[in-house]
Amino acid sequence: MVGPEQLIIPILSDMYQWGKAYVQRLRKPGMYEVLNYESTLEILDDEGRTGIVRKVEEMNFLQDNIIAIQDQVWGTNNSISDYICSPGLPVDLYQSGHKIFVIISLHEIKSEGDIEIFNFEWKLEGKPIRR
Repeated sequence: MVGPEQLIIPILSDMYQWGKAYVQRLRKPGMYEVLNYESTLEILDDEGRTGIVRKVEEMNFLQDNIIAIQDQVWGTNNSISDYICSPGLPVDLYQSGHKIFVIISLHEIKSEGDIEIFNFEWKLEGKPIRR
């Protein structure tokens, strides 16, 4: 037979986990949320070796004093070039696995509730598409 003292620890542990999850749901999950997202790939040659990727993202900022955002690009440092964005200026990039992370300086402080539309574009070069 299980006594009450043996049940109290699991119950308290469950209550703690529930409370922690509830508080995390109340807190804002990040600096911004993406409201709308659209991307296109324009293939520039018959072999499919080069293309231009274009993205448009509408973002709602969830915190005050945001001065930079991070974009993600699939590929390698050798496969992308001519990265541009508007508004903002790409100031750094680094690769992690198959993604390149681009740090974009906004040149303007964003506040909670601000909504901005960002346009991203880069040239993609790689292996040909097989038919």
